[in-house]
Amino acid sequence: VMEVAAEVGMEVALHLEPYEGRTAESVRDDISAFFVYDSYRISPKEWQHVLQRSGERTIRGTGDDAFLLGLWLNGGDGADIKHAGFNGAYTYFAAEGFTYGSTSQNWNAMASYARRNDILFVPSVGPGYDDTKIRPWNKHNTRRRMGGQYYDKQWGAAMASLWGSVLSITSYNEWGEGTQIEPAVPYKVPEDSRLAPDVRLELGLPESYSDYSPYDPYFYLNRTARWSVAFAQEQEHDDGEL
Repeated sequence: VMEVAAEVGMEVALHLEPYEGRTAESVRDDISAFFVYDSYRISPKEWQHVLQRSGERTIRGTGDDAFLLGLWLNGGDGADIKHAGFNGAYTYFAAEGFTYGSTSQNWNAMASYARRNDILFVPSVGPGYDDTKIRPWNKHNTRRRMGGQYYDKQWGAAMASLWGSVLSITSYNEWGEGTQIEPAVPYKVPEDSRLAPDVRLELGLPESYSDYSPYDPYFYLNRTARWSVAFAQEQEHDDGEL
């Protein structure tokens, strides 16, 4: 959308829906944080122009200042994110082991680096991963949900690594990559949008989207709520020890 808009000389604005307790101040606060996906595609030196206080077009200390998280993809990205001037880093990918950042056994070391360098580390957790409906060639990165056990393991690893108060969930409704946690019921691919049966068979593609059977449609939202409560309680306990 952003690329097409730029091509025709348009700008894109975000549509912020109403929510309980919304005020002008809360809107200002709510839009002051950004997850910058693929931030590594722009060099730290270029980021410094806008993210470091000494930068030529810095946003720091201005009305445009914001809290920005860069994507920690590879092992050395932590240093680049720090030098670029980001406030922190997140890992995004829900496929365990797909990248250095999405490998949970690395999270303690990543969190330690972030703490030493005064940036925020935000591990990203997910319920599983399966993008074969849109990337049939990527089966090797499929991560089965195992009845919620994969999600539980991700949450546990994230909480064990955290010295901050933030983690992210990938995702709420990204059905194409099989990371959704929103309520789900059985759904079959419509007849008029299916590939030919022989093509689907060759690619190993199912004709139905995954649901949470034999569990209820709210299985992952309820699981998220339980983990969120546990996370909040742990944060309160940690604050009490300071």
